[in-house]
Amino acid sequence: MNLLVVDGVSFRTQYNKENHNAFGSDSNQFGEGSYPQIRMCSLMEVSSHLLLNSSFNARHVGEMTLAKILLPSVPDDSSTLFDLGYYSLGLLSHWHTQGQNTHWNLPDRKDLQYQIERSINTNDKIIILTSSPQAKRKFADLPEQITAQLTTYKVNGKSYRVLISLIDPARYPYDELTEVYTQRWEIELGFREMKLGLHQSKHALRSKKPDMARQGLLGLLVAYNLIRIVMTDAAKAENKLIPRQLSFS
Repeated sequence: MNLLVVDGVSFRTQYNKENHNAFGSDSNQFGEGSYPQIRMCSLMEVSSHLLLNSSFNARHVGEMTLAKILLPSVPDDSSTLFDLGYYSLGLLSHWHTQGQNTHWNLPDRKDLQYQIERSINTNDKIIILTSSPQAKRKFADLPEQITAQLTTYKVNGKSYRVLISLIDPARYPYDELTEVYTQRWEIELGFREMKLGLHQSKHALRSKKPDMARQGLLGLLVAYNLIRIVMTDAAKAENKLIPRQLSFS
């Protein structure tokens, strides 16, 4: 099964009125301030760090909205890692039904409401999540209930819980499921390579016009993927390396 990850990142643009009007910026008690920012959400293949798709828009557009745009790019036979900010039964339901065997994995909420359908063992439960009226207004085709697996694991003595759409313990053992989520941070390494490596830690995208800033970001993404393709080929040639083990530095 192909392991994917979704996360978001922001890129500053040049400080001028036109970019502020197009993208907006962070705000505080004194009003809007700092550099205008483009918010981006990306879908990455974990083993290669290749981007399958990215969507971006103004600062005020949420990552959940941008993540929906990525749905057509989700390949069959895949499991996608999310962070807690993407918890939405509507989004998760669409992700699960997008293709054949398309699954998701994310941390549970502290206030998570659920019913236990059955316990597999002390660490794993099959649970029922009930859709809220608010969620059903946003997603008209959202089912009344969604079945998921709630898994508990420990890192350095601290307990964590994750929700997983994979509910067949015979096919997806506990040890494999808990090990997988630790790889969510791979996308952060990819974003760092874009910003520090390709963009050379520059404070903002170069272009002063909104359309050109968008094109500049798109060019950065294309360049990143081209380099990653070469790195993937190099790793295959060595026959001992996983592509993600290679970095820009």
